[in-house]
Amino acid sequence: MVEPYELRGLAYHPYDPELPAVFSRAHNLLMASRPVPWQAVEHIGSTAVPNLDGKNILNILVAAEPGRLSEAVAALERLGFTEHPYKNEPPERPLRVAGLRHQNRLYDLHLHLTEAGSPDHQNALFFRDYLRAHPEAREEYAAIKRNAVRSGLDGLAYNKAKEPFIRKTLSTSGRAGSAG
Repeated sequence: MVEPYELRGLAYHPYDPELPAVFSRAHNLLMASRPVPWQAVEHIGSTAVPNLDGKNILNILVAAEPGRLSEAVAALERLGFTEHPYKNEPPERPLRVAGLRHQNRLYDLHLHLTEAGSPDHQNALFFRDYLRAHPEAREEYAAIKRNAVRSGLDGLAYNKAKEPFIRKTLSTSGRAGSAG
């Protein structure tokens, strides 16, 4: 089961090799809750890219069946996921959060909901796969994130500091928008 989410200060951490196992536990929990109004559960963000340092918050993309986004949110809330304290995500891409214990450590989970096949869904997967396949881009992205944390930015400013790189990366494939 998930545990309550604990809002923590922004910190930059080395890549944690336990993250794939934590994602596997979260994935199994979400998929065992059938029937569910989602088609896919994907590991996205920095923690889905081996050896990419970052905040070590496990980002998970939940791709809801088209037209069933509100049902997916309700299903996650029944599992114990709650709205993020900042409540700053757009309504078409709600965010739910929780903690998940693995090997006596509490990991933060951020579940990004979007409709399956939507531009947000496709962009998040493209961005993850691009960073996995391009070490030079991965290093550039890590430097941006590291500098943002060292500059003392809050979570919202941290995300804004990453936006130009994300937009540039998505534009390499003719994509536009956000990566989740």
